[in-house]
Formats: sequence, C-alpha cells, structure tokens
Amino acid sequence: MIHEERSRQVAEARTRSAETVDCPECGGPTTPLALVAWGNCRACRTAHSRVTDPLRW
Repeated sequence: MIHEERSRQVAEARTRSAETVDCPECGGPTTPLALVAWGNCRACRTAHSRVTDPLRW
C-alpha cells in the first residue's frame, strides 16, 4: 500500500518535470521530483550534507 502510493507520487512528479516549484527551505526553484524524493532542492541538500559531514582535504 505504501509502495503503491509512493510510486504514484513519483510518477506524477515525473510527468510535471518541466515545471518549477519553490523549495520549502530556501524558496529557490526546484523540480517536483526533487521535492517528492528529497523534500528540498539540491542546494539545500548539499548545504545540509556539508554541515553533517564536512569535506576533508
């Protein structure tokens, strides 16, 4: 049941891939698929990952 609902949400988001929507965290433009899959835009995901796991040179 949960898998079917999730599959439907992802399929719907893919059909709207040409649209842009606002990221709930930063307000920047992103795709509907990114919001369904991750909940935010790529920039917010990258910023979050840098906070939790900083780059080591």
